[in-house]
Amino acid sequence: MYSVIVVPPACARPDDRIRIATGERLTFGRAEGGDGLTIAHEGVPRIAGEISAQGTFWLLSNRSEHQTYVVENPEGAGEHIKVGPGRVDAPVSFEFSRIVLPAAGDLLTFDV
Repeated sequence: MYSVIVVPPACARPDDRIRIATGERLTFGRAEGGDGLTIAHEGVPRIAGEISAQGTFWLLSNRSEHQTYVVENPEGAGEHIKVGPGRVDAPVSFEFSRIVLPAAGDLLTFDV
């Protein structure tokens, strides 16, 4: 059973979503290929981070050396957490989330 669904940027169809079962991990970043989530932007690190499903919550690791990631709760009036550079396995308990990645002056997002 899948406990986390990742909606990539510009996801047009339900088949484009990535499902992660408890105990599984999904790497995201600029690197192409493999089973990870590719974010095609020059300002995104080759391996930007990792999402790990843990049943009723998930963990976010920030592999960036300089950028802080923000996880927003679109359902909660401004509720968010910040995950600093190098932070590993930050717990996220929002049922719906938007990850915001700063990338060379742009703010890129995808949903979890």
